[in-house]
Amino acid sequence: MDSRVFRHPAILSLACAAGMWFTSCRSGTVIAPGAENERARGTLAGTVTGPEGSLPVARRLVEAVEVATAARFSTMTDSAGAFSFLLPAGTYRIEVALGRGETVVEQPPPAEVKPGELKTGVDVVFGGAGVVDPSGGY
Repeated sequence: MDSRVFRHPAILSLACAAGMWFTSCRSGTVIAPGAENERARGTLAGTVTGPEGSLPVARRLVEAVEVATAARFSTMTDSAGAFSFLLPAGTYRIEVALGRGETVVEQPPPAEVKPGELKTGVDVVFGGAGVVDPSGGY
């Protein structure tokens, strides 16, 4: 392409005006793929401890179950017994896999997750005949 064409002031002005017109005609904000979906989500976090809240329960399967649709989301507790979910807006109940002889002593009520919200303190406490150690054994 001949670079002399773009040196002419009239052509340069026309090119700039066309570029400004095209960019100003677009409405809204450019959003990266998936970013809009992330805005519609909230975080639900808590801990799993036992017996009677004294020890963290590590590497345990935790599920968040949406009450209206029964959609399930799963994660594992970390070494401190903590878990968190990034979930679509909705109301969720927490289910934790029990080991031999374990029972749930304290179960959190269903929690509503709103877009952009961080809901913490959704804690589950184990008790019962099963002995839970910090390594996740029984």
